[in-house]
Amino acid sequence: MMHNTKAGTLSVYLIRHGETAWNAEQRIQGSSDIPLSPSGEAQSHAVAERLRVVPLEAVYASTMQRAVGTARIIASVHGLEVVTMAELRETCLGQWEGMTDAEIVASGQQETLKKYREDPVRYRPPGAETLESVVDRILAAISIIRRQHAEGAIAIVGHGGSLRAVLANAIGVPPVPAMLGFRLENGSVSLVEYGPHRSWIRFANDTCHLQNAKART
Repeated sequence: MMHNTKAGTLSVYLIRHGETAWNAEQRIQGSSDIPLSPSGEAQSHAVAERLRVVPLEAVYASTMQRAVGTARIIASVHGLEVVTMAELRETCLGQWEGMTDAEIVASGQQETLKKYREDPVRYRPPGAETLESVVDRILAAISIIRRQHAEGAIAIVGHGGSLRAVLANAIGVPPVPAMLGFRLENGSVSLVEYGPHRSWIRFANDTCHLQNAKART
């Protein structure tokens, strides 16, 4: 993948962290700080190899270890240190973190889970963060990063739930509820470009680089 960006344009590569054991077990992860699994490390190396030809000037990451671990593998290829930002962390999903859907149902919360799956804007898990709160902090982080980088290429390693706000915002629609229309897989790469007058998505949720990573794990 060759990098070719016009002067005055900032290319932001959005990477969802590699897989964790909780991802594989389909447990709600949220703000729980779960490390990469061996499969997730393999995915992260595949992302790093894909982005080797991109002249990254900085690599940012959520403070969660699954994001930092992914980011360090990517940054090492470019001789960079990872810059962590708490604002990039994943959505807090309250009391359901660490649970599967089946366990939530078994705990007597079947109706609450049903409402959440049907309308996660209005219905949140007990103790969870609102989507509006997620959007506010994620876009605040993007604003800070863009002030540091007017052009060139950078990477941001974050999470499947929260990074979707960046994609929705890039096409000029209200992130709540539009962010729910995006899905980001573990180890996926998306590219948002910010020009002098507007932003756009070049591609989203690309996982073609993970085929060999899957074969090794």
